Amino acid sequence: MMKPMKKLMLFTLCAALALALAACGGKDGQAGSGSGSAAGSGSASQGSAAIANPFTDCGTLDEAAQLAGFPLEAPDTVPGGSERQVRAAEGSMIEVIWSAEDGAEVLRARKGAGTGDVSGDYNNYGETATAVIDGLEATLKGDGGKVCLAVWTDGGHAFSLSAPAGLTAEEMSALVEAVK
Repeated sequence: MMKPMKKLMLFTLCAALALALAACGGKDGQAGSGSGSAAGSGSASQGSAAIANPFTDCGTLDEAAQLAGFPLEAPDTVPGGSERQVRAAEGSMIEVIWSAEDGAEVLRARKGAGTGDVSGDYNNYGETATAVIDGLEATLKGDGGKVCLAVWTDGGHAFSLSAPAGLTAEEMSALVEAVK
């Protein structure tokens, strides 16, 4: 037979578990359900919460610099990227996204205030190397001989280049030199 204190503890744990499950369940019974685009679009789908999109679309890098409070130099085009989108988060970051004709992302460049990783890329890559490029020490990450991510700092700013399909080390190095 259980003692009263053990019964109370068991009841409390069961109640906490029931509340946690109820809080995590989505409208359709799926935890955290919602559209994949809600987190980046600034709108929440019904039954889920989303983080507001901090970026504002900008027509030019100069417009983005006004919003972010610092400039970014980036090429107009990149290999395989025919479209360029420039965005900025007020006082903190500039982002440039190059896409192929079919809309697939080719490359994403970011420059942010501070020295922390601004890439937003939390993948585990099998290959990591450090390279000195144009006098800057960059960390290159990827798989299968392709570089998917480059991160570096220069003074009070952090930089990243993300290439979902991967680039050669030479291609990524040339882009690190071009993004300032």
